[in-house]
Amino acid sequence: MVRRLWIFLGAVLSVLVPQTANAAKYEIVFEEGAFNYDPGSTPEDLDNKYLARVTVKKDGNVVTKDLRGSTLPDAWVFYHRWHVELKQASPPSDADIDSMFENFEQRTATLRDANAKLGETSLADIANITDVLNRVPALRSGDYPFEMGMHKGGQSEHHGHPYVPRLLGGTQEKPYDPADSSSKATATGGFIRTMNKNNAQNQKYLAAGINVHDGRKDRDYKDSEGCLTIRPQDWKGFYRALPSPEDWTKDKHVGVVSVRRATSAQDKTPPLPPTDLTVGKLGAHRRPVSAVVEAVEKPPGPSLP
Repeated sequence: MVRRLWIFLGAVLSVLVPQTANAAKYEIVFEEGAFNYDPGSTPEDLDNKYLARVTVKKDGNVVTKDLRGSTLPDAWVFYHRWHVELKQASPPSDADIDSMFENFEQRTATLRDANAKLGETSLADIANITDVLNRVPALRSGDYPFEMGMHKGGQSEHHGHPYVPRLLGGTQEKPYDPADSSSKATATGGFIRTMNKNNAQNQKYLAAGINVHDGRKDRDYKDSEGCLTIRPQDWKGFYRALPSPEDWTKDKHVGVVSVRRATSAQDKTPPLPPTDLTVGKLGAHRRPVSAVVEAVEKPPGPSLP
C-alpha cells in the first residue's frame, strides 16, 4: 500500500513540477589580455587580434579552454597602442580603455576643427573614419546573462553559424549594467550599457543585440559591431561546447558571459595616436594609412595639443 502511494505521488509530482534534471549553468569566461602580444605583429595577424583567453564551463567544470577571443572592437589597435606606443607590460584595465576612448574623441575633435587637408582628403573626413573604431561599442568588465539563439535571426552571411550565445539586456530607458544591481537583464538582445558611444544608437552609451560570434579571418577589422568575438579557427570548438538553442530551451539551461580585465589602474599617460588605422567603408576595400599618423602629429594648420 505504501509503495503504491509513493508511485502515485511520484506520478503527480512529475506532472506538477517542471522537469529540470538536465538543467545546467554554463559560463563563458573572457580573460582579456591573457595571451601575450607580439610587438612585431601586423594587423593581419589573427593571434594579435584575439588576446582574450576563452573558457567554457558547465556547472563549474571546464568543457573547453585556451580558446582565443576578444572583448574589444579591434584588439590589434588597442594592444599595439598599449604595449608598443605606451610601452605597458600588463593588459589594460577598464579605466585604461576608457582613457583610450577619451583620447580618440579628443583627437578626432581636433581633426574636425582643423580646416586642413591631407592631399585631397580633409582632416575632418579622417576624423569620421577613425570614429568607425572609436564608436563601435565595448562592454565593461562584469557578468552578462545569455541564452543560446541565432545570430541576426540566422541571416548572417559570414558569422555565427550554426548558433551563438545571445546576451540578455534591459530596456533603452533602463539598460542592463553589471555594475548596477538595480538593472535587469531579461530580454534577449536587449539594451546593455557600454563603455563608449555607439554610432548605431545615436551616440548613446548603449548597445543592443550583442552576441558572441566568430570574427573575421583576415585584415585588421573583426566584423564586430560590439559583439564579443572568437578567433575563427577556434569557433567550431567553441560552439560545440554549448547546447543548441532547442536543447537550451528544452533543458532550461542558464548561462553567463564573464568579461574579465585587469583590475589595477595602469599608467595614465595620454595615449599616442594609432599608427595603423585603415581607411575605407566597412566591408569595402580598406587600405593602411600610415600617413594619417603624420597628419595627426603634424597637421597643416592648427597644431594638436
